[in-house]
Amino acid sequence: MIKNIIFDLGGVILQNSPITIMDHLKIDSLHYNLIYKHFFSNLSILDKGYISLEEYLSKCNLPIMLKNKYKQILFHYYKYRKYNDDIIEIINILKENKYKIYILSNNNKETYNFLIHQDIFKNIDGWIISCNYHICKPEKEIYNILLEKHHLKNSECFFIDDNEKNIETAKALGIKGVVFTDTYLLQKDMRENKIQI
Repeated sequence: MIKNIIFDLGGVILQNSPITIMDHLKIDSLHYNLIYKHFFSNLSILDKGYISLEEYLSKCNLPIMLKNKYKQILFHYYKYRKYNDDIIEIINILKENKYKIYILSNNNKETYNFLIHQDIFKNIDGWIISCNYHICKPEKEIYNILLEKHHLKNSECFFIDDNEKNIETAKALGIKGVVFTDTYLLQKDMRENKIQI
């Protein structure tokens, strides 16, 4: 029986990708492409937690004019991402139905430290964020950290992620899961797994 529901952040709870903040910059296509190339193309380096966002920003070789003009927006880019309201509603319903809710995400420290204080995440029972362990999905170790830290049984967990490789690893470890594409299909998959939603 499923007792624990595990959610990814980006592409599931958080809409789209970090580059959605580019809409706030209102710049021409040349500068847009420069920021994408130098700032957003390698955010994964932050996810392992060996470098801070401030250090990353200083090393990503943005033209100095762009760096100065957009520094504060880029430094707080995670604040501009919108939530998937349907998923938040599902989380709240699951909590009402006595499920434990966890987050397993590849993400950086600044994003994590911001999100954990948001009221919208009040129903989350535990977080495992890659930057805190220097391990990223789909490496098996980070899934095992989640299971061990929160004393979860593989067979009682259901994982939702927008990346197929991450779901494949979960299934290899005996965790049921589904690749998130839209809310309707997610609800259908959850009901097929006898999750009360």
